[in-house]
Amino acid sequence: MGNLFYDKQQFERATKLWETSKSYDDKFTIVLRNLALAYYNKYYKQHKARELLEKAFTLNTKDARIFLELDQLYKILNISLKERLKNYEVYKETFMLQDDLFIEYVTLHNMSGQYNEAYQLIMSRKFHPWEGGELNW
Repeated sequence: MGNLFYDKQQFERATKLWETSKSYDDKFTIVLRNLALAYYNKYYKQHKARELLEKAFTLNTKDARIFLELDQLYKILNISLKERLKNYEVYKETFMLQDDLFIEYVTLHNMSGQYNEAYQLIMSRKFHPWEGGELNW
């Protein structure tokens, strides 16, 4: 129901429903992720969003979508390149199959001055040629 209300731009109702769901099961990663997006996008509570996304990812470290969204939030919050790169190194199996995440990994190397490593990574990868291929998880 929260998703339906959010889609209909009834953000407060959606958030309340997700909070209720979370009170019954605070390990449901989809609810935590949805709440994080609402808190960030609609209530401008960046740190609450971070807390929820980090918990969601901790509960399922294989979820590439949550990893991507968490890293995007880290970028917005100006988390250091070093810290973000470290996160990628720890969870390589989560992002290595995804072109969009792999490109961000290479970008972090490049922005950190690790140009040769970035080049080697790009040259070693066969990217998917189709539009939207990065979403085939």
